[in-house]
Formats: sequence, C-alpha cells, structure tokens
Amino acid sequence: MKKRSLVVLLVVAFFAGTLFSHSASASVSIASLQKQIKSLKAQLASKDKQISDLKKTITKKDKDIKLYKSYAATPSKTNVAFQGNVLGGVYQVGNSSVPVMLEYRGVKYTPVELVGNLLNNKAIFNSSKNTVFFGVQPSGSYMSDILKPYYSTNTVDINKSMTMGGQTYTKGYSMDFSWYGDSGYAINLGGKYSHITGILGIDDSSNNSGLDVLIYGDNELIATYKLEKGGLPLNIDFDVSKVKKLEVRSKFNGIYSETIDFANVIIN
Repeated sequence: MKKRSLVVLLVVAFFAGTLFSHSASASVSIASLQKQIKSLKAQLASKDKQISDLKKTITKKDKDIKLYKSYAATPSKTNVAFQGNVLGGVYQVGNSSVPVMLEYRGVKYTPVELVGNLLNNKAIFNSSKNTVFFGVQPSGSYMSDILKPYYSTNTVDINKSMTMGGQTYTKGYSMDFSWYGDSGYAINLGGKYSHITGILGIDDSSNNSGLDVLIYGDNELIATYKLEKGGLPLNIDFDVSKVKKLEVRSKFNGIYSETIDFANVIIN
C-alpha cells in the first residue's frame, strides 16, 4: 500500500513539474513579445514624426519655389527696335546667347549692350564707378559723389531725382533759390581740380520765371548762364584751375522762387 502511494506521488510530482516548466516558458515568450511590440510602437511613432517633419519641409519648399517663381525673370517675345532696326529672339553677348527681352514683375528689360548697339553708342561698364556709360566715358568723376556744399542758403538735395526739360537725372545738386535775397551754395574745391562740365536748368516742378545763374571762383565771376522761363537746360563748361571756393549764385528776372538743378556735373 505504501509502495503504491509512493508511485502516485511521483507521478503527480512529474506532471506538476512539467506544467510549471511550460507555464514559465510561456510567460517568458509573452514578455518578450510585449517588449518587441513596445519597441515597434516607439519606432513607428518616430517614423510618424519624421514623416510629419518631412511634410512640413516639403510645404515650406513649395512656398519657397512659388516665391522664387514670382521673382523670376522670364524671356519675352517682344522685339526691340530703333530707327527701323528690329531685334528679337536672342542676342549674342560674348560667348553667351541671351533673350533680347526679359519680363520681370510686369516690367520689360533688355541688355544694355543691345541698347548701346541700337543707339550706335557702345555701352561701357566702369567697375570703379559702378556705372554703365553709353558713348564717351567721362575722364573725371561725378562731383556730387565726392563734394558737398559746406554752405548754402537753403537745403541742397544731392543725387536725388530731378527733372529738366522732361529728362530725369539722378546725379547732381538741386536747391530752391529765393527771388527776394541772395541765394546760393559754396563748395570747397581746395584748388585740386581744373575743369567742370554739367547740365544747368530750372526744375520742371517750378519753372515760374527766368533767372541768371552766376558761377564764382574765389569771389571772382567765372561765368553767367541765363535760364529762361520754359526753356531747356543748358550744357555748361568752365575752368576751375586753382579755384578753392566755388559758388553757385542767382540773379532773378522775376518775382518767383525757383528750383535750380545742376545735374551730371563732371569734375576733373
């Protein structure tokens, strides 16, 4: 009887051990799978964030491309003509072929070299002055770029837009001259220069009456220029050798104040 009971206990113990072993193994496998699932979810969340960031980047790039396109110049089929000479298509500049006309934000542009050829005046780029000259390149400098009045009866505008005879200029001096008293301005040349050329006239914004403009060098009269009401500006040319103090004064022929422009002044 005792022997039989011992056998039964051994059998029960065997099955119990087997079940415990399978249970532990199953527990380990489930934990491992849960850990893998958690890791995959983390990776998926990271990928979702990367995809979201990429979508934002693409949206920004699309906006940039749209902006660049809005600022891009596009070739135009418009021709350029002067005195019967018509040019269209492409224009050869050195080894490059460029469109005769470009359009940028509704405004048409054409190469300055082409304009020079049409006008029969070669376009010359002076890098030191950062200026393109058509025809003859002046040997001097724009006086308004290097010299300012040290004295004036009114405010002198320098290198601001001025218009004479329908032509606009952006280099030079402009000042309101009063009819009721001495008006003018003085510039210190320091005796360093020899010659001045330029365009002198009444600005189109006033042009109410005529007046004489007098140029003095060291208090001595150098030249007198008569500006008439409704008249065109004058090309002026005078010597300033050894002159230190240059003065631009006025003598009125009427009773109105005038804005006098001294434009494209070249000094050597």
